[in-house]
Amino acid sequence: MSRKAVEPAEYPFFDYRRFTFSLGIEAADRVFMSGSTAVIHDKASNAMVVTGDLAAQARLIFDKMRYVLEARSLGFKDITRLGLYLTPAAKPQMAQLEAVLAELVPQKPQINIIPVERLLRDAALIEIEGVANITATTAKLVSVFAEGDPAGHGIVEQCRLAYREIAEKLIAAGSSLDCVVKTTEFITPDALAAYRDTATVRRETFAAPYPAATGVIMSALPRPGCKIQIEAIATLGSMP
Repeated sequence: MSRKAVEPAEYPFFDYRRFTFSLGIEAADRVFMSGSTAVIHDKASNAMVVTGDLAAQARLIFDKMRYVLEARSLGFKDITRLGLYLTPAAKPQMAQLEAVLAELVPQKPQINIIPVERLLRDAALIEIEGVANITATTAKLVSVFAEGDPAGHGIVEQCRLAYREIAEKLIAAGSSLDCVVKTTEFITPDALAAYRDTATVRRETFAAPYPAATGVIMSALPRPGCKIQIEAIATLGSMP
């Protein structure tokens, strides 16, 4: 197996082991962290909830990341890349977010800000994913894209077809599904209701430990009728 899950012994936010993604994947001298919102499991209501303004949500997400990093004896100083997915409602609060970033990651890693229509949790204003270096690395990665075929009708079948295409592209690039460390799934609003069902496809596609993952909602995708577009990042070749 080419990837290794980073599994915190303690993670007080929710039971992450029941999902088809890993909080973090160690590969190629890096830790790839799944995109995370400020969602937590509220024991009183037995529900997954998101609360707070943009700064509060960002701080909670970084707290989640801290648990993942510390499981590998890393910290915020080791973060080299952040992806920030922001909803329209977050825009007026950007100054708050900039202050949080300046405080927690003063080394100024590469930061990509991606506007999205919304996030999987209605109250979520931001989702953050990240990469941290374990050591200085020149290990190479490959990134491939595939989009759902509208002829596949529902999002589950479109997702299945997209991952088949990704498998073919990875093999052509000298990699494989076993080497995938991170996926990002972009979906349309009309596909959200059935999106949870795509977990079945991930179980068919990957063996545990599952890759890190991010899922966001776009207002539309380039191809009419397409409900999902997937990016997969993988290491090149087999790793011990």
